[in-house]
Amino acid sequence: MNRHDTSSDRALIAFVYVTIFILVLLTLYPFWDLLVLSISSREEALNSGLRLYTLKPDFQAYKQVFNSPEVWSSFYNSIIRVVSGTA
Repeated sequence: MNRHDTSSDRALIAFVYVTIFILVLLTLYPFWDLLVLSISSREEALNSGLRLYTLKPDFQAYKQVFNSPEVWSSFYNSIIRVVSGTA
């Protein structure tokens, strides 16, 4: 800050920083919630409410998805389309 800032300038700057911080939290929370939900057990996932962390991480859903041949086939098709579209 400049030495010539008035108290109203400092108050406005503080307000702007607080507002930006709140907007960043509101923007990032849905992504965090989705990540926490994806590693939660089925029982924890069915509970509604604010989720900041999971008590018992469970990667069973990821194991099931990555063991599915359809996922790898889709991934392969995406790679083929990207390579053929950019060549």
